[in-house]
Amino acid sequence: MRFFDVRLFLSILLMVALESVSTAQYQGDFEFIFPIDGVANYSPAEMIANCGGPYSDATATAFFTVTDDSSVVEIQINGGVPNMLYTAWLRLGEGGSPLTGAGSTALADPSAIATLGAVTPTGGLTATALGAGLAGDDGTGSVSVANGFMTDANGDGTLLVNLSFSLADGIYPFTKFDESIADMPLGNNPFAIRIASHCVDGTGHGLVAGTREALFDLPAIAVPEPNTLLPVVLGMVLAIQRKRKR
Repeated sequence: MRFFDVRLFLSILLMVALESVSTAQYQGDFEFIFPIDGVANYSPAEMIANCGGPYSDATATAFFTVTDDSSVVEIQINGGVPNMLYTAWLRLGEGGSPLTGAGSTALADPSAIATLGAVTPTGGLTATALGAGLAGDDGTGSVSVANGFMTDANGDGTLLVNLSFSLADGIYPFTKFDESIADMPLGNNPFAIRIASHCVDGTGHGLVAGTREALFDLPAIAVPEPNTLLPVVLGMVLAIQRKRKR
């Protein structure tokens, strides 16, 4: 009676390796930047006045689970502006968004573009966006946007976003919204995320950031190295196969 089957053990180990090699989990800490260069909505003094303080002790962290064809992003803010709407933005590379011309797009799945477009100021949409059926609004916006979340009385809040594409691919697939619109590369390869508060109007404006205070920036995150378990297991399997043939 054999108590340990090496081939069965290796088969199980190989299945585990194959499963884990296509999924990566990692996290990144945002940098508190007040204000971020290039955001000219307000001077630092005006930003502090709008939000009731600098909140320089605030922290934010992003947690990622990325597979070959999907991503889950969870963003947590602690000690931010209390009872405030925050929105998250995925930085784009050269060319920007074909829908707005901006250098970022909402951190949301392409399936949410139509809903986001409906609360985007019409003047902020490109001819490409209008041609794809996005009509926009008069600037009223909405507090309920796919890339937004509210903080509580302590300034804590969480955003959970499910994406139907892999952030590790380094592109935003606009073709999932409209096949005639080209996919665009993400900025800061493979990607970077920016978080903004909306202390003045407390409102999200769809595919454009609108009036906001940019407080957090997540630099490029290195995608983890491929799972090293797989080549080790494959080597063990091949070695046993060669031994059995002798």
